[in-house]
Amino acid sequence: NVLCTLRSELHPFRLKDGTIVVKLLKAMYGCVESSKLLFQRIQTTLQAAGFKPNPHDECVLNHGQGATQCTV
Repeated sequence: NVLCTLRSELHPFRLKDGTIVVKLLKAMYGCVESSKLLFQRIQTTLQAAGFKPNPHDECVLNHGQGATQCTV
């Protein structure tokens, strides 16, 4: 549940039980999709910088090898 103050122009759209159903246009903190969307954005940025997903764990990205390897 998200608690907020409803703008007066939206009152006609309230359901009989007082709730209102909305469609989010972008991720919102606490939504299931939010963390996935953030990870995808970070992953895309790191891959553009040359990082590659670790073959054992795709949530880990590596750049370089050996002593010059950077792991995120």
